[in-house]
Amino acid sequence: MYYVTAKNIFLSGWGRAGKFDCYVCIICKTRHEASIVAVNAQYRSDLQRVKIHSKIPLSLTEDTLKVGRHILTAYIVKVLDKTTEPKLFMPNYFQYRSKPKILKR
Repeated sequence: MYYVTAKNIFLSGWGRAGKFDCYVCIICKTRHEASIVAVNAQYRSDLQRVKIHSKIPLSLTEDTLKVGRHILTAYIVKVLDKTTEPKLFMPNYFQYRSKPKILKR
């Protein structure tokens, strides 16, 4: 198993997160899946500090590593997988951040 982590800057510090930073942890089965997810996460403007881990990251343990939202000491972790975020697993899905410009004649 591989784990891709990233800080969600859009959800950190307000709303349900409160004072906490919000991180996402995406569970991947293979290194290839993890690299696709990491590239897609880097193209998203709301995710920063994208990293691939081969061990369980962010002080999560085997029994708490399930899909959902976990409040830890200084941050909140949202655990995702292929069923909850299928677009992250599609190669080059977030490559084009904006729509192509239509040239006027």
